[in-house]
Amino acid sequence: MKTIDICRLCIAGLLLYFALNGKPEGIKLPLQQPYTGSLTKLHQEAAKMEAIDRQGLSEALSEASKMLASDQLGLVKKTDELQSFCLGAISYGYTTFAVKKYPDVAALIKAEIIKTVGTKSQTVTDDLRDKTVELLAEFSRAIK
Repeated sequence: MKTIDICRLCIAGLLLYFALNGKPEGIKLPLQQPYTGSLTKLHQEAAKMEAIDRQGLSEALSEASKMLASDQLGLVKKTDELQSFCLGAISYGYTTFAVKKYPDVAALIKAEIIKTVGTKSQTVTDDLRDKTVELLAEFSRAIK
């Protein structure tokens, strides 16, 4: 499977999610416990985002985590495909989040993905897939 196919799957998944759930309007965020996870810098940068953008990005990354965890066909086989999948989750428009609008948040996410996945194209192991699923879920918690 080519990288572009992974991107298309990601787009389709995100479009389907928002088509079924509709565009969030007037989201009121519940009171939350202080963030105590490992991505404190990302959490601090995300706090500068508009609430609807934070919510939308958090939900998209949470769904990406679930999609990757349930990849029973093994569509994501190489690490470059895994990177494209992860970066695709932040690269496509939903709510009003955009990489250009929040470059610091996007850069922090990209750096963590590279740290976890690496830069060489290799076969994705079950351990790496699990770590990436957890990373995407942690992104969601840090941004929320």
